[in-house]
Amino acid sequence: MIRKNEKGFALVLSLVLMLAMSLMGGALIVMSASDHQSNNKSDEYQQTFYVAETALLEGEKYVLNQFLGPWNPSNHKRNVGSRNLPSNKKSTFNGQMQKINYSSSDKYYFNTSNYCFNSFPDKPDNLKVVVGESWNFGDVIRDSFNNNASQAEKDEAERLKGYYYEYFITRIGSAPFKGSGSSIKKSATDTAADGGGFILKGTPVSLGGVGDKTFLYDHSRTKKYFVSSENIELANGKEFAIGNQLILSGTTLGDGVVNSSLTSVGVLVGATGQPALETDGAHVLGGRVIEKTFGSMATGFSLNSNTLTVITAAANTICGETTTANQAINTWAFNTADPDGTVLANGQSITITLIIDASTASTYGDDCTVDGNIIPTGVRWSGGSPPVATSNTDILTFLIVKDSAGVTRVYGQGNTDFS
Repeated sequence: MIRKNEKGFALVLSLVLMLAMSLMGGALIVMSASDHQSNNKSDEYQQTFYVAETALLEGEKYVLNQFLGPWNPSNHKRNVGSRNLPSNKKSTFNGQMQKINYSSSDKYYFNTSNYCFNSFPDKPDNLKVVVGESWNFGDVIRDSFNNNASQAEKDEAERLKGYYYEYFITRIGSAPFKGSGSSIKKSATDTAADGGGFILKGTPVSLGGVGDKTFLYDHSRTKKYFVSSENIELANGKEFAIGNQLILSGTTLGDGVVNSSLTSVGVLVGATGQPALETDGAHVLGGRVIEKTFGSMATGFSLNSNTLTVITAAANTICGETTTANQAINTWAFNTADPDGTVLANGQSITITLIIDASTASTYGDDCTVDGNIIPTGVRWSGGSPPVATSNTDILTFLIVKDSAGVTRVYGQGNTDFS
């Protein structure tokens, strides 16, 4: 009886064990499939996050390229001449992004519509943007490959074509700021400083303004400069200096300014007690030399008690007539003072030419004074004696010389009877 009851037990036990193992195997398969699916989703989520990070970085790069100038990969420099801070477009943004590196005919094309824009629940109404761009991430990766990309890399780029990133940028306008700080990077190089400075934002040219006002460092030049887009005015009494030496004030060029390429100057007027122009060295004149004259042929010379006073403050060439006075010129009284009253100094000379509408009665003598001082030897005439006065035009030239010791001599020469 016992053996009869035990018949078939091994078969039943085997079936139970097989069922249990089947259930365990199925559970393992389900768990494995679930883990695989979870891993795939986690990978997709992670990849989506990285692509979204790329959108943020690309948006930042767009702003930097506008503000600092676009990067030129051929010379590894920024084009600082194209710096700009763009304004928002005039029309309200509807969320439709501009497709940059793909089109609707691509194999993996997906119409992103305005999903990115609508994902921001707190966006303002009537939002205006500077730019809104949509990029295919796989194409970005593919374009970054060189010619030696492996097949695995190409396959991965192809898989990533299913991902897109988008960004839009809006200019929110100026914001008040008050604070202090220091250099962002104390170890910054001169090259990195290129284009640094300050910019005062102005109405864009496209909107009828004159653009930004800038004062920026230009490292691209052989000689480095800060370049200003505007005129610079100093307050009254302030000066430009280099190395603590005056270069330019409101009225004076510094003593250190010794070289110039000036092609013209205005009327030079000396300071009180100083000549209007003083030079030391050779002179090369490439054109006409024109001197001022004083008086006219109809103006009578100042003759008093046979003394003719010659005032040189206005010009070296003086015109006049002696027919009105009709008296001999026994003494020449020369006044060498300039308009400020400064007279001839030691080591200086002056040449004076008198053009006289003459009279035979106004004969020419030897005695003379210079600035009130009697010259003992008088005028030293060429030929030893004064020229003979005529009734026509007489031209008399006097050279007054004061040597370094202060000894003064007067030399005279006459060319007469011009008719």
